[in-house]
Amino acid sequence: MEHAKGGSPDGSGPAVSDAIPEPFRSRLREQLAQVNWWVFSYHPRLHRVRRYVDAHPGNPIRLADAAAMASFERKRFCMYFRAKVGITWVGWVRLLRMHRAAQLFAEQDHSVSEVRRAIGIRDSRSFERTFKRILGVTPSEFKKTVWRHRG
Repeated sequence: MEHAKGGSPDGSGPAVSDAIPEPFRSRLREQLAQVNWWVFSYHPRLHRVRRYVDAHPGNPIRLADAAAMASFERKRFCMYFRAKVGITWVGWVRLLRMHRAAQLFAEQDHSVSEVRRAIGIRDSRSFERTFKRILGVTPSEFKKTVWRHRG
């Protein structure tokens, strides 16, 4: 994934692949636009957390671990993160994971369970609910649409 300002040229956060068909691409861009990506470049504590999350996309990411990386206790980290980034820690991690899932579906013919595991989610129901909340369709429906558009 591309980094915010200081890591990517425009500081806009992760790029949304053109392989992701409309209207999903626009919906994902709208979701990603809710995040203040530039804060990761000038808040060293948040930058450390962002680097770790980007480097370990398939690993479970616990709040306690993120808080420790940022040298905060958990409650203070949650408040700080939301105030600076614009969405909650949990919301941000979910958004990044669903963005990565959409990219994986668009790049190759991965199964839903392969993608779920690749982004660090164990529970299939949770993955389906979250994916649908962010992209508007289930992972299976998304995958079918992507491959129909490819021809």
